[in-house]
Parts: sequence; structure tokens; C-alpha cells
Amino acid sequence: KSDPQLHNGDFDLFKYTSREIARHLTLIEYKEYFLKVNPKEYLWKFSFQTYNKNLTRLVSHFLSVRNWIVKKILTSTTIELSTKVVELFIDVAQESMRINNMN
Repeated sequence: KSDPQLHNGDFDLFKYTSREIARHLTLIEYKEYFLKVNPKEYLWKFSFQTYNKNLTRLVSHFLSVRNWIVKKILTSTTIELSTKVVELFIDVAQESMRINNMN
């Protein structure tokens, strides 16, 4: 199942800076996922009860972002483009850490 917060169509990834991508991912994750997780859900994260629904959504979003990144790398048409995509996402990861997004 695709995450509705992620763009599923083609777009120019290099149109955006790593800072913009990191900031937008952080805003989406914080507003749509992190804020909705009840702190008790972290305590019972291994339980399959209804109260960890929001934590499950957060993890699912994380996995969707990971899959999107992998897809962007693997579907690059040339090794040079693939290298540029990897470098961009390394920069996005560094920028995310700078703004305290460890997701």
C-alpha cells in the first residue's frame, strides 16, 4: 500500500535542495505521524493492540520513504544519475540530522 503523503508520479528531484526535501519530510512526519503517537504507544510497541495504531502508521511511513528512496536510486537511467541520487539523499540525511529529524 502506497503512502498518500508521498508523491507517486515523476518529478524532477533535483529541482529541490537537500534542505528543502529534509524540511518537507520533517514537517510531514512531525505533523501527520509523530504528533499523533501517544507516548504510551512507545512503551507497548511490541504489542499488537489497538492503542499502537499511530506508532504503526509512523513506522509504515518510514518504510514508505525508504522504499521511495531505493526506487529513485534503482530506477535511475544511468550510473551517473544513480550516483547523483545517492549523493542527494546522503545530503538529505545529513540535513535531516542537522534539524534533529532522526527518522
